[in-house]
Amino acid sequence: MSLKITLIATIVFFSGLFVKDAPSKEISLLEPSYKGKKSVEEAIKQRRTIRGFKPNPLTINNLSQILWAGDGITDKRRMFRSAPSAGALYPLDIFIAVGKNGTSGLGAGIYQYIPEKHSLKLIKEGDMREALAMAALHQMWIAEAPVVIIITGCYERCT
Repeated sequence: MSLKITLIATIVFFSGLFVKDAPSKEISLLEPSYKGKKSVEEAIKQRRTIRGFKPNPLTINNLSQILWAGDGITDKRRMFRSAPSAGALYPLDIFIAVGKNGTSGLGAGIYQYIPEKHSLKLIKEGDMREALAMAALHQMWIAEAPVVIIITGCYERCT
């Protein structure tokens, strides 16, 4: 019963979270780098889950690169993305929750990543990380991360 209530509360939270109350503001991101400093194998071997964060903001360059690697356009002619999708339906959308001083050049708020333009669209102003942490079963480390990446699925674009 408790899990069912938590799930319902989470759904209600997310449905209200992405209601637009911010002016439609779009921020262009820098062109991604196509040559990294580490091999894929090195990155996989060194991957760790971090729950303690430095107070330094994430640079807009790093954020731009992370978003492109997660769902960016890799072939502009055919609009292929870095994440594969059956039938090229691309059912996933990426949002970020930016905290106060979370990223240089961005104010606190919820932004949607727009892969076709490699840009961010402001959806809701204000620091939503604590509310997000509460909706994620009180995982308060989420409230301390400078930026939280939120991946959502659009049922209509699923196979």
